[in-house]
Amino acid sequence: MVGVSFAMAAALSFSFWSIFMHRGLQRASSEQALAAVGFVALLCLAPIALFQWLRAELPPLTGSGMALFLTGGTLAGWLGSLISTVAIRAIGGPRTAMVRLMDPLFAFAFGYLFLQESLSLQTLGGMAAILVSLGLLTAEARRGDLQPETGAGWIHPGVAWAVLASLFFSLASICRKEGLAQVPSALISALTEAAAVVVIVSVGALLRGRWRETWSVLRATHWELWVAGLGAAAGTLFVNLALARIPVPVAVALRNTTPWFTFLLAPLLLERQFRASHMVWASSALLFGGMLMIVLRQ
Repeated sequence: MVGVSFAMAAALSFSFWSIFMHRGLQRASSEQALAAVGFVALLCLAPIALFQWLRAELPPLTGSGMALFLTGGTLAGWLGSLISTVAIRAIGGPRTAMVRLMDPLFAFAFGYLFLQESLSLQTLGGMAAILVSLGLLTAEARRGDLQPETGAGWIHPGVAWAVLASLFFSLASICRKEGLAQVPSALISALTEAAAVVVIVSVGALLRGRWRETWSVLRATHWELWVAGLGAAAGTLFVNLALARIPVPVAVALRNTTPWFTFLLAPLLLERQFRASHMVWASSALLFGGMLMIVLRQ
């Protein structure tokens, strides 16, 4: 139950990341967005890690565990996020979210292959209900036009980018899970991811002679990306706490309920009128039914 709660907290946190990242991308490049999000996450997590280190509360660090954290952080925090922003620009937010419903399927396959994780029929049924509910919600988001659409069809390179992002995010979860088995600290895992993003973006900016342009995103005019960074920091920490307690496919499926939170929160945060349709209510019922099946099995 605790792991499920952490996964849902991650979904809620990432919904803030999704909303404000979308707004920030209207006035910033993908590299600038990653720079801002990574820097804010690092700024939030580093003092907590320092406090725990001074109190001798951090577990011993192993080379293999840190390597897994670094790999997972690079795959999710930098590569997956960068490709995801490319997909959003190409095919729009709702279509990208629809493709990202593949995350739990990839996670299930990788969890079985690499971690020998098996799931009960009840848990699989709950995950299936969540996938269907999010599919309905994404279709409603497209019709309601909560996010700009490009008008691109499904036969479009942007779809391939979204699938690739889904693949990288799922592989990152496997790396995090394995790393947490060796270094049981969700905080160190999240901090490593934020540090990896900042280092990679900084090196790229230096090599291309775009340091000043990239880090100009830290100005107050890009405050949306700072809020997105707060959401990313909290979401990454919560998802690691969830991965330490429940199987990877379950954690990923619950974390991917982000579109449900985003769909409900976006009208409030963007000051728009919102009236739940029958499809939204049906989606919510399926979502909570699937969550209940998973919770009762844990």
